[in-house]
Amino acid sequence: MTVEVKFSSRSTIMKRFLVIAVVFILFSITESSVKHENGCLDNICYKDNTYPHKEIEIMWKSSSNKLTKTFGDIQHVSDNENDELVSKATCELCPTSIRSKVQILSIIGDNNMRLYIARTSKYHPEIRVEVCGDEAKCNPKDKRDNYETFCQQQTSTISLLAYNKTSKQFQTHQVDYPSGCECVLSVSDPPTRNIPKN
Repeated sequence: MTVEVKFSSRSTIMKRFLVIAVVFILFSITESSVKHENGCLDNICYKDNTYPHKEIEIMWKSSSNKLTKTFGDIQHVSDNENDELVSKATCELCPTSIRSKVQILSIIGDNNMRLYIARTSKYHPEIRVEVCGDEAKCNPKDKRDNYETFCQQQTSTISLLAYNKTSKQFQTHQVDYPSGCECVLSVSDPPTRNIPKN
C-alpha cells in the first residue's frame, strides 16, 4: 500500500498567494531600507554643522511672545549633540543595525530643503530609532513547513517645530522616521493527504 501526498486545489491557491505575499514583503523590505549617512537617518539629522544658532535665537526673540510662553527660551545646541549611532545587543525577534535614542537637530524636507529644529528649555524632541539589520529572517531562524518569518522596517510620524531659513519663519513639519523592526509571520495551509483506495 502506497501513501501519496498531494496538495488540494485550495491549498495550491493558498501557496500561490503566499508566494506573491512573500515576494511583496521582500520587495517592501528592500524598498524601505533606511539610508544612514552624514549624521542623518533618511531625512532626520542628529548631527548638523550648519545649524544656525545665532539666527534662530534672534528670530525666536523677535517672534511672537506666544512661542516663548509655550516652548520657553532657545537653548544652545552642540553641532554633535548625539554620539555615533550603534547597534546594541538585543534578544528581540529581529536583529537591528541601529537602536538608539536621538535628539533631532534638523530635517530634510521637500526639494532637499533643510529645516532646523527649534531647541528650547521646554522643547527638545527626542525619538527612539530602530533600523532593521541585514538579516531578513526573524530569530530563531529555524524553518518550519507551514510558515516563514521576515523582519520588516516600521516607521512612525512625528510633528516638529522647525525653522525655515528661506522664509525666516518657524513652522510645524511632519516627518517619518524608522521606529521599529517587526517580525512578520506568513502562514500557509498544511498539505492535505490523499490516500488512494485499493
